[in-house]
Amino acid sequence: MSGGSGGGENYEEYDDGEDDDSSSGRRTMGRVLVGAVLTLVLVAAVVLSVSTLGRVENTPEAGPGAEPTATAPAPADTPSSDAPEQAAAAPVPVGISRLVPGNPGLDAENDGALPQILDGNAATYWSSYVYANDTFGGLAPNLALVVELEEESAVNKIDISQLNGTGGSFSVLLNDTPTLDGATPVAESGFTGPSTSFPVPRVDGEAATAKYVIVNFTQLPRLSGGLQAAYPWGLRIAEISVS
Repeated sequence: MSGGSGGGENYEEYDDGEDDDSSSGRRTMGRVLVGAVLTLVLVAAVVLSVSTLGRVENTPEAGPGAEPTATAPAPADTPSSDAPEQAAAAPVPVGISRLVPGNPGLDAENDGALPQILDGNAATYWSSYVYANDTFGGLAPNLALVVELEEESAVNKIDISQLNGTGGSFSVLLNDTPTLDGATPVAESGFTGPSTSFPVPRVDGEAATAKYVIVNFTQLPRLSGGLQAAYPWGLRIAEISVS
């Protein structure tokens, strides 16, 4: 009886051993599953961090709390500083005046005929007084005719037409004001025929520009054609054209 009882006790102890092993296996399996899940979560977190870091690095000036900004539109095209400058206007004469610095009133009575110098008709003309010598009878050192242009213009050539005069001396000048002060001389000549042309020198490869074209007479030509022999010097200017 006693041995049987001992055998029963041994059987009960054996059964208890199997229960412990089963629980231990389940606990081990649980730990493995938890470890696998944690590993997957860790891998997902690393992938997400790398992806986010890549987007931040590709965004200039991105930082904590930075908000996305709209891309600025491309600036509109602006004219290049290398673009060629607009060419100066063609000269258009709009007026003419007489300038006698040494004697402002000399020949003033004939100013009404000055516009005929610009009328395009070579048969009409402006005439000065006639003098006993080629230096205005000693009354003035010079007399200038000042052609005003509509605006600052390119000046390439100046043509002067006159009647009955030979010799004399005059210069052609360009200026921004209707005065001889600061004027640029471009030609000097006397009369050898009814018309004279003066090409204007270019400046740095470009046409010279001016607002006023001035013809300054310092010696009068000798006139012909039945005039009184005592007063043979004077001016008969038919046209001054500027191109």
